[in-house]
Amino acid sequence: MKTTFGSVLAELRKGAGKMTQQQLAEKLGVERGAVANYESKGKLPHIETLIKIADLFNVSLDHLLGRETAVQARDAVSEASEVYYTGKQLKILPIAVDKDDTERITLVPLRAAAGYLSRFQEVEYIRDLPTFNLPNFTDGTYRAFEVEGDSMKPTIHPRDIVVCKYVENWYHIKDNHVYTVLGAGGIGIVVKRLLNRIKANSQVLLRSDNDFYPEFELLIQDIHEVWEVKGTISTNLEPPYYLESRFRELRDNMSGVFNLISKSMGKE
Repeated sequence: MKTTFGSVLAELRKGAGKMTQQQLAEKLGVERGAVANYESKGKLPHIETLIKIADLFNVSLDHLLGRETAVQARDAVSEASEVYYTGKQLKILPIAVDKDDTERITLVPLRAAAGYLSRFQEVEYIRDLPTFNLPNFTDGTYRAFEVEGDSMKPTIHPRDIVVCKYVENWYHIKDNHVYTVLGAGGIGIVVKRLLNRIKANSQVLLRSDNDFYPEFELLIQDIHEVWEVKGTISTNLEPPYYLESRFRELRDNMSGVFNLISKSMGKE
């Protein structure tokens, strides 16, 4: 069977994190219908768009036009996936520096969370956010996020600030470690424990420490950024969780004692 441009494009697109036609269209600056025509009807785009596609998936024009062998095609799909997951594909990560060109930690407070979702790659926007420095947080790019909600209690409380290190290679996501994830499709900025399922099905599983909240899966193409939580800044001085459990146990025991006393007195 002859390899066509349409079949090669569809294979590359699905191999790169199961990217949808709409997502590819947005990256190329065309309508989704144009991508559908490329794949189903074999319609060739303008040379400028062909070059964009080749650069996006890190393949040659010969490969895109079906002029390479099947083995080379499979290798190209695998390489495209690696580029997508490992951070080799160019990503814009604005940072803040001081007058000595030393990188500072940028804080994303709750009031700025909505803006960060749409402007996280804008240098001017990141530059206007508050910044600070911390000792021992100098071995990479760090960002701090103010936490909303109680889904990570008792580990992390509402309004705590998590200090996070940028994760470029998503294959390095470690099971049951806590991460801040910037997600698309209404996910927003969430702090969760992750289970890495990228090699198995191009997904990560997100879990809360608070059992009230169910776990859920997130496809890689719906993730914009991943940051590993390395520390927290908190003004919450609630007693440890185990003390709360012991207080409840003591209260239940005392209730049982009072009930026994009441029954005993009732028999007299």
